[in-house]
Amino acid sequence: ITRVLPFLIRRLDHVVTVSESSKCDILEYAQVPGDRVTVIPLAADTNLYMPRDKVHALTSIGPQYGITQPYVLFISRI
Repeated sequence: ITRVLPFLIRRLDHVVTVSESSKCDILEYAQVPGDRVTVIPLAADTNLYMPRDKVHALTSIGPQYGITQPYVLFISRI
């Protein structure tokens, strides 16, 4: 994969990555021009997603979805 990946990256019209650090790695590793790599940081809309008081979350949101302690919530998308 270390031989194939730079070749594949060079064939792309554009690359989108999540950090300046990964952009630097891509530029160095694949030897592509900087204008072909764009950084779009991961972020959440703080008007929709905000920290909530733990007691409020446990008393209002937990029962609504049948969540009891202990629990882990992980949401992801590829």
